[in-house]
Amino acid sequence: MAEPDSTTDSTTIDTGASATDDTSTSQPADLGDAGKKALDAERTARRAAEKQARDLAAQLKTLGEVGKTDMEKLTARLDSAEKHAAESAREAMRLRVGAEHKLPKEITSRLRGDTEEEMTADAAVLAELVRQRSRPAGDVDQGQRGTRPAQSPAQEFAALFANR
Repeated sequence: MAEPDSTTDSTTIDTGASATDDTSTSQPADLGDAGKKALDAERTARRAAEKQARDLAAQLKTLGEVGKTDMEKLTARLDSAEKHAAESAREAMRLRVGAEHKLPKEITSRLRGDTEEEMTADAAVLAELVRQRSRPAGDVDQGQRGTRPAQSPAQEFAALFANR
């Protein structure tokens, strides 16, 4: 029961302080000049303390927002760095798989797949297509048959005069 009494006492003190704030010009007459000066000094000190508390609360709020913004910036930078690292690793894997299958660089960029196994399978298909396209169509021995081997220009000139 002692606790409710102390709560009531602090409420009464708070109510009394707010009542004196509303009537800052009214002062009890029985205080005298020294009491009135002390009361005025106390009120001024309280106002200054309240103003300082408001200012500090505003600064704390601002610092909290700045910290939050910095955290968001750092999170965005981390996400960007992770994305760049994943893209670089994938590009390195693509180039390695393309080189293993002896694919031209122009075709290596077209490899698909998220894993090395998928890229290897795609590279095998592309490598076979490239090999088929690079083989000549038809017989390698096609062309003129039974012709004489080419002669030097001097021999051909001598042959022209011999036939006359």
